[in-house]
Amino acid sequence: MVAVTFSYQSLEAFSNHLIAEARVARFSIYRRGKTEQWSAEEVERRCSTEEKVGAILPDIAKLKTVKGTALWARLLELKDLRDSTIHLKSLDQYVRGARDNKTLYYRLLSADLLDGPRLAIEIIEHYSDPKSLAWLTKPKAMLTAAS
Repeated sequence: MVAVTFSYQSLEAFSNHLIAEARVARFSIYRRGKTEQWSAEEVERRCSTEEKVGAILPDIAKLKTVKGTALWARLLELKDLRDSTIHLKSLDQYVRGARDNKTLYYRLLSADLLDGPRLAIEIIEHYSDPKSLAWLTKPKAMLTAAS
């Protein structure tokens, strides 16, 4: 659970950092059929992590979005697993249903627990200038050694 929640949280923290550092007075955010202008603080507070990673970061970094890619699919899986750990439902505990591969416990126990941290690093690398990523050298080496 820790690897899942912290990996997802690291992506949110990274996104919020880029948003705060963007030097953009207002962000154009589409809500309820219209475009609204929000400050960086509003974007950090009101936009989902997926919205930040899929739409806002590509605009800030002037890079192609990860939306629609294998990275995006993995992010959605990580989000689903994270949500299940944070908002634990009875179904995830085998209370009412048959044991199957959709329950939280099955998914956690059968998952590659290093995939969340790997995914977080891949998305951070995607939206970052490679020259600014020296701080990721040690975490990447630790993941490689643990594999």
